[in-house]
Amino acid sequence: MTPTPPMVAKNSYYSAMEAARILGVHKNTLGNYRKQHLITPTVDKLTGRYLYSGNELQRFWNSRIG
Repeated sequence: MTPTPPMVAKNSYYSAMEAARILGVHKNTLGNYRKQHLITPTVDKLTGRYLYSGNELQRFWNSRIG
């Protein structure tokens, strides 16, 4: 995980791939965090894909690093 705080807009949403890149982890690692209920995405009702809010990415990073 990246040692620097994520640079995200709190009210924006990021795909799993973008969220993983922002946090400095592999996409599968992000999925493991989700399965362990450490990070909570929303689900895009149209596509069924997970989206991570900037606010949630910052909360998660702070709980792990900050």
